[in-house]
Amino acid sequence: MADRFLPGDRIEYIGRAVFDGIIDTGEVGWVIRVEAGWVFASWPRSGVHSVPVRSARLLAPEVTRDVDEAPNALLWPVLGEKLPALESGRPCDPYMNQGCHPDIVARVWDELGAELPRDCRALAKGRPVLAHPATDRIIAAARGTAYALWLTPEDFADAREGGAKTVMAWSDVPETDLAKIAGAGWIWGSWYAHEPAWLRRAYAASGSDQRTW
Repeated sequence: MADRFLPGDRIEYIGRAVFDGIIDTGEVGWVIRVEAGWVFASWPRSGVHSVPVRSARLLAPEVTRDVDEAPNALLWPVLGEKLPALESGRPCDPYMNQGCHPDIVARVWDELGAELPRDCRALAKGRPVLAHPATDRIIAAARGTAYALWLTPEDFADAREGGAKTVMAWSDVPETDLAKIAGAGWIWGSWYAHEPAWLRRAYAASGSDQRTW
């Protein structure tokens, strides 16, 4: 029974709330390891703690919607190579298994995505993105330890004036210049206060196939 959970699996705690409030019933975490009937998992609210295996439930990936290259041809190379399937045969969890830091995925999907009129969470080459549900145009994308945002011309100008960058330097690969690769409107996000408002306007502008900027 203990071997049903594997590192990286997404689980829900289904036992009673832990007495000291560390883990509440219904919280979701990611498996680190399993030992002697206990599953050690990383819980976003409280860090790494163990719970009995019988008190955890395996969850499928939360988002399974995929978007294609056609409406996002310029951005496609920025996403990197699609990662191979897990040897375990389990579905890849986007927070843990798609080459993006879980904090970045949480920023794109859970924080910025929550600010949009409709659920825009999707996958592109396995990477977590926000894409307009009608046109599949991507307006935010996770990439390793960073995330990129597409902005309207006015917001792009304001963001650049406020210090937003289009070039990201990495420690192990060549830098990524969004302006050269993905075209106009793309910046690297940095938890700027205006990002939710920027993306709401980007969402509105991306609802038509006629988006030219």
